[in-house]
Amino acid sequence: MIWILILILLFTGSLSCQIDEYFYEDSCIPCSSGLYCYNNTARLCQKGYYCPKFNKEIPCNKYNFCLEGSIAETPCVIGWLPCPDSK
Repeated sequence: MIWILILILLFTGSLSCQIDEYFYEDSCIPCSSGLYCYNNTARLCQKGYYCPKFNKEIPCNKYNFCLEGSIAETPCVIGWLPCPDSK
């Protein structure tokens, strides 16, 4: 029984990253801007959303667009910057 507890304690630290990191090739990598990190994984923020923080994926508001990997909304300006279909 004690060996099981020792094994759990030894492996728990190496199989889990901090909340703002993701696991990649046996290492914990800090989550960077434009990524959505959750449960030791990371992916680019989806098209139609922006990720201002590693653990927040927020839908883009009307009259703004958000391309894949966005960290902020980009406003559409009629006649100058047309709004692409980002949703």
